[in-house]
Amino acid sequence: TGLDMKLEQYGLGERFADAVARRQGMEGLNRVWERPENLPSLRELRDPGLWMLRMEAA
Repeated sequence: TGLDMKLEQYGLGERFADAVARRQGMEGLNRVWERPENLPSLRELRDPGLWMLRMEAA
């Protein structure tokens, strides 16, 4: 159902945020909000390491 999908999205976001915060702290996680192009892709949400690599290269 739509509710199940929304709950899955919340869980994915929570796991992404937890992984980034553990490795880079809140300062690293807050880079998400600095500019639209910093938002993670669905692939990066599933594999936060990809997003962190992209942010290091930026």
